[in-house]
Amino acid sequence: MELLKLLGILIVVIGFVLKLDSILIITIAAIVTALVVGMNPVTFLETLGSSFVANRSMCVFVMVIFKWRKLHSLLWR
Repeated sequence: MELLKLLGILIVVIGFVLKLDSILIITIAAIVTALVVGMNPVTFLETLGSSFVANRSMCVFVMVIFKWRKLHSLLWR
């Protein structure tokens, strides 16, 4: 039963191998892992929200870098 908790890692690996949308894959893996360990939806959303707020500056930095890269590729074709 303990190995079943690692199902989220397997989902991430398969998703990256198939080159699917990374944010969607990580979100699905998080939801599946939360369901497997028996976390209720409210606790899952609280954990997700508190983690986002705690790392908000890193999320903004990463989003700016990705947008800058996209803009750069559009301008310098």
